Amino acid sequence: MGLTKSELVGTYRLLYGGIERSDGTIEYPYGEDAIGYLVYLDNDHVSWHIMAADRPPFFNPDLLGGSPEENDGAFRTSNGYFGKYTIEGDVVRYDIEVAQVPNMVGPGHSHARLEGDELSLTSKRMQIGGQEGHTKFVWKRVDS
Repeated sequence: MGLTKSELVGTYRLLYGGIERSDGTIEYPYGEDAIGYLVYLDNDHVSWHIMAADRPPFFNPDLLGGSPEENDGAFRTSNGYFGKYTIEGDVVRYDIEVAQVPNMVGPGHSHARLEGDELSLTSKRMQIGGQEGHTKFVWKRVDS
């Protein structure tokens, strides 16, 4: 039968996630202790944000006052998007409206598996950092 919207709707906190390479290695671009939340709303909207747990603040307290190096570091240690979603069996399809990484805007999908309060999302294979792999993120429901 597959996943239903009523089963999926909710707020999830990241347990772990990263990139699984074709050779079996796993990379954690936001660190093994990354912090993230994923929210599926009943009105078909989705929001996802993840960041490294140890991100340093900018030296300059001005919100737009980061140095080029600080801005680059902030970009590389955080990611997020929002948009709309639909469910087809065990696939969650996305229409991303806004994303930190411009290449993520538009259609996409993840294979989803929900076991109890744990949601596992696995992307299709793609080029990530010059190598083939897929992303896998595991989340735990926090609003049940």
